[in-house]
Amino acid sequence: MQQRSREHGFTYAPDSAGFLIPWLQGSNSGKNDVLYFDNDNGRSVPEERALRKFFRSSYVKAAGAMILAGTILLVLRRIMETTSFHAVVDKINSTLMPVYIGILLAFVLCPIYNAIVRKCYGFMKEGRDLNKARREREKLSRLSERGTGSQGLVLSASDEQTGVDADALAKDKIIGYRKGFNEAVAQKKKEANLSEEDAEAIGNHKILSRARLIASICCLAIIFGVAALLIYTVLPQIVGTVLNLVETAPSRLQDFAEWAHHNLHKYPQVVKKIDEVADSGGGMIITWIQTNILKKHASSIAAVVSSQIFAFVNTVINVFIGMLIAIYLLNYKERLCAIARKLTAANFSEKTARNIYEFANIINTTFIGFIVGRILDAIVIGVLTFMTMTIFQMPLALLISVIVGITNVIPFFGPFLGAIPSFGLLLIQGHPVQALYFAIMILVIQQLDGNVIGPKIVGSVIGINSFWVLISVLIGGGLFGFIGMALGVPVFAVIYQYVNKIASHRLVRKEKLSATDDYYDFSKFGINSTGEVIPGLDDHGGESKDRK
Repeated sequence: MQQRSREHGFTYAPDSAGFLIPWLQGSNSGKNDVLYFDNDNGRSVPEERALRKFFRSSYVKAAGAMILAGTILLVLRRIMETTSFHAVVDKINSTLMPVYIGILLAFVLCPIYNAIVRKCYGFMKEGRDLNKARREREKLSRLSERGTGSQGLVLSASDEQTGVDADALAKDKIIGYRKGFNEAVAQKKKEANLSEEDAEAIGNHKILSRARLIASICCLAIIFGVAALLIYTVLPQIVGTVLNLVETAPSRLQDFAEWAHHNLHKYPQVVKKIDEVADSGGGMIITWIQTNILKKHASSIAAVVSSQIFAFVNTVINVFIGMLIAIYLLNYKERLCAIARKLTAANFSEKTARNIYEFANIINTTFIGFIVGRILDAIVIGVLTFMTMTIFQMPLALLISVIVGITNVIPFFGPFLGAIPSFGLLLIQGHPVQALYFAIMILVIQQLDGNVIGPKIVGSVIGINSFWVLISVLIGGGLFGFIGMALGVPVFAVIYQYVNKIASHRLVRKEKLSATDDYYDFSKFGINSTGEVIPGLDDHGGESKDRK
């Protein structure tokens, strides 16, 4: 049964589900302020539309995605904390450790490898072209000698009468010999079923193989050189410094306590705490050794030594296999990428494949730039710290430089994580003044790193500001520890760049501005979008009374 509303001019009929469905008549139908009620929940149709619009909003979707991502991370963290899962992960990590080492070495050595291949390929290709040109000149000279020397060039009487030049005739003969030679070479290539382009490609491939071999040898030499430097110079000094520190720790603590009595007598609570630590310093070290080393290995020194030897041998084997994997990845990374592109093109549409290629390129650029940049930056900061401490004759220069360099891999918090224990080591050694100088030195070096060295090495490859770096380090470190702090920044940078790319594409489709600078609002400061001062604004950003 249909019913007509005289007041609003439309027809409606109850459907099977109990809703009142409007049968709109005319172009203006449905624009009246009329409420249609759902018989089940009593909710009006405009409310339903508002709710649908709310849940379809991009802000709600973004909030839901963030909540879902946080929940997934927390669940993963909870699963990782379980004993069985932790044991499985440890087994997987120990098995794949050579692969991890190989990937890391390949990431670090990739720029060096590419540069060596590029230089060697260009040099050898240029040399081949020069040799080819030289052989051509030699052949031409031999042909010239054959045409003018051994056979001689005899002009007939008719030629002399007509004024034929001997040089021109010799030149024609040389050109004829050259054409014959080229035709013979072309025929030989044709018989071998090789075109000139194929022969050129084969020659280039041989040159590239030689360049790769030279680059691989250079990379192996770099790895062995760094390993030898660590084993024969750095590692013995670090071990000796640590052993000396353990042996002299009780006496150093007593010296530090005496210094505190003379210089910190205005703070008796601090002096008392230092005395407690100094009095129990030797006992604390012995207790720690008994608890963490001897008891864990059935109180047997032989078990401790054997386990450490086994761990050392296992580490050496993993590093050796990792080196082989790194060389393989460096030499065959193009083929592996080609296989990945081939499989992607075979299983996805052209648009999806293009998006996957773009996403993989973002990941590759971001991770290579960040990891290689941070490692180089850490090496530079470690060397700079060692040189500065050596110049100012500070103790424990090598050990502290290694600590500062390793922790500098972590963005934002790395300098503090390395400076605090180093400062404590200098205090324990009984050099409080040197510790103060060290704190000032680290502050200066980190300012130099943050403003000069870091931007030059890492550059703008990350594409996020310091605020997002801080957030990513906090989240990564809280969920995954040291690895999360080190890799949280590139992971977040990839997500940030991809989200920014999607937003820019949507804005372009809507014919709106896509640059972030176009959405800044400085009206609260009395500045418009062009950077000019807005006249007639009060201190609260509103119009002044005079302007009104």
